[in-house]
Amino acid sequence: MSNGTVYIGSSDTRLYAVVATDGTERWTFPAQDRVTARPVFDEGTLYVGDFANNFYAIEAATGNEVWTFEADDSSVSHSSNESIYRSATLVGDRLYFGSTNGYLYCLDRNDGSRIWSRATDSDIKNVPAVWDDTVYFASRLGKLYALDAETGETHWTSEKLNDPLLCDPTLVDGTVYIGDRYGVLHALDAESGEQLWEFHTDDAILSKPVVTDDSIYFGSNDGYIYAIERTI
Repeated sequence: MSNGTVYIGSSDTRLYAVVATDGTERWTFPAQDRVTARPVFDEGTLYVGDFANNFYAIEAATGNEVWTFEADDSSVSHSSNESIYRSATLVGDRLYFGSTNGYLYCLDRNDGSRIWSRATDSDIKNVPAVWDDTVYFASRLGKLYALDAETGETHWTSEKLNDPLLCDPTLVDGTVYIGDRYGVLHALDAESGEQLWEFHTDDAILSKPVVTDDSIYFGSNDGYIYAIERTI
């Protein structure tokens, strides 16, 4: 939402802009397939992907297309539905996002040109986190990656955690926090990828952890919301 307008993707292949107070439609943008990701808004432009593996920059005021990037690399994930499933992360003039074709992409926000891309071992269904010039994200098959935000070179790849990893990672004070499908919250050292500790619940952790000065808050599919100490 921005300037009184709500931007919403839909399974009918359109992105909608509606007035926040009464739902009046301002405009619609015709994507090539479903839009499930939350659009990123910045300086009058929306950035979002669709299930046809297209990534768009759209004028927020008019709904006009600024540019389109086709993530058409050959799949390394063997996914039957190659798509941009989740939102991008915008840092400066760079957009970072993953695809179910198994690639993480870095684009120039101004013209949609590819700066770099990196193949992984499986689908990417979480929103990357950027901290200290490093991009952190997970593959569905349970590996956490740390790449150089400038070049895409690998800093480290974690040992396999429980798969699938669908939770968005959180980065705070040099620690990466991420939950998995089997109900385990992992804490890893952001510099090395070494696992520091893990906390077990009784079902999947799909929500992004929220970290304060001394606590971590997250939900689990076991029906509980947890508040745990940062050092356990």
